[in-house]
Amino acid sequence: MLSHTIDMSRFGLRGCQSIDFEFVDPVFVWVQRCNDLMTHGVTLKWDPVSKVHPRSGQAVYGAGVECGLLLRAATASIPAGAKVALMNLSWDGGNTAYVGRSSCPITVQVMNVNDGTPLAIGLVGYLPYLETIAKGTVMHKAAKQYLLQVV
Repeated sequence: MLSHTIDMSRFGLRGCQSIDFEFVDPVFVWVQRCNDLMTHGVTLKWDPVSKVHPRSGQAVYGAGVECGLLLRAATASIPAGAKVALMNLSWDGGNTAYVGRSSCPITVQVMNVNDGTPLAIGLVGYLPYLETIAKGTVMHKAAKQYLLQVV
């Protein structure tokens, strides 16, 4: 677990001088999800593969994450022999039951797979909630924006 205190005093919101934000290290969650995926027989993709059309010789894509430009570009920028940990970090409450509530989950997803299994997603924590009586004011909106940026 990691903890970070966010100073909110610059906004002058009564009763909200700071916010404590606690979360699980996203890299730890990513490794934990990788281990669970492998335990369940899901193959992780670490090395890029170039696919070409058998007749035209043109590059083709869509056969999996290992054939995409993302993994190719990521591996080109690291030392030889190193492996790329592709991860998706999300804090969008989107179409979940969390919209409009005081909690919004932050998740990490392992992207080194060709599988859409929920096993690839792990909870890191929840976005801090700004509790104040000044809702709707210019300072409240500025404080919410600031909070999202520093998290």
